[in-house]
Amino acid sequence: MKLLVLAPVFPPRGGPGAIRYAHLCHWWAKAGHTVDVVPTRAGRHRDERLLELVDVAGLNIYRVEGPNVGAWLG
Repeated sequence: MKLLVLAPVFPPRGGPGAIRYAHLCHWWAKAGHTVDVVPTRAGRHRDERLLELVDVAGLNIYRVEGPNVGAWLG
């Protein structure tokens, strides 16, 4: 199955919300699905340890310019 995830933030940037998206996408890709993630480049901090979550075959990340939409929802 091909999945498209539109995420306001995604590792290595972000916080708890970004980690939640990363875990879901990581396990979907490990299960054999093709996961395309479209996050913004926004994010409050950078955590290099999160890169191992997104370094999996079948997980493609396409970053776009835009505001941190998650900040609007909080």
